[in-house]
Amino acid sequence: MTEAQHLADALEGLLVNPDFGWYAVLPDAVSCLTAEQAANEPAKGFNSVWKVVNHIAYWQEYFLRLMENE
Repeated sequence: MTEAQHLADALEGLLVNPDFGWYAVLPDAVSCLTAEQAANEPAKGFNSVWKVVNHIAYWQEYFLRLMENE
């Protein structure tokens, strides 16, 4: 398995496949949160769910554009 395939499998498990691991996939984990809950920072120095999801979305878009030579 190439490193690219390994990373693709890991992302698929995190974002899509509920049978991948012991944890909930991201969409299921955040689907019941309100905007207020998602924006809450649990403690100083920790990121909110909102920030984490935006970070993931940004980098997905970045690499998608990179792969499409944009």
